Amino acid sequence: KDIPALGAKQYRFVDNVLAESKVEKLNELSLENKFFQVELNEKNGSVKSIKNRGEDFNYVDENNVYQLNGFVHTG
Repeated sequence: KDIPALGAKQYRFVDNVLAESKVEKLNELSLENKFFQVELNEKNGSVKSIKNRGEDFNYVDENNVYQLNGFVHTG
């Protein structure tokens, strides 16, 4: 909400806030609500998968060298 163009918003995984955030399942590397399932890469923290709940299609291209939200050092 209220994020400017080319802006960003940061979210944190916090224990014991499931009822407040309406997240139904939460662990160190994934979260799930009634719409989506999101998984993070254990090695580098990039987004490994984003799926509509109950579907198998992954919106993240797992074969791309540059991982979604991954750090790319160019210097």
